[in-house]
Amino acid sequence: MLISDLLNDAMKRAGVADSVHAAIVVDASNKALVSVFGEGVLLMAKTGYVQNSELVIYCSNASLGDEICLRGEKILDCIFKLAPDAKISRVRLMHKSRENIESENTK
Repeated sequence: MLISDLLNDAMKRAGVADSVHAAIVVDASNKALVSVFGEGVLLMAKTGYVQNSELVIYCSNASLGDEICLRGEKILDCIFKLAPDAKISRVRLMHKSRENIESENTK
């Protein structure tokens, strides 16, 4: 048995595997947003969380939100390239003020 198998089993038992997977998907999603829209996008949009195979992206700009919806498949394709084990079936947008998005970028 490999050490990675032991670690995977231990992580599953500890309940952290889902959290680690979600963090990887959130990071991949932010990278996908930058890939599709450019560096400046993270000032107005940022991935919030993954829940029930749904990726939630916070967005402060309605026009950008529309573009994210229109390019949802392209964003998902980028995510699946960066995180092949991602279990996402759709992208959902939630409005969040630009100040809140910017403050999260500094964390």
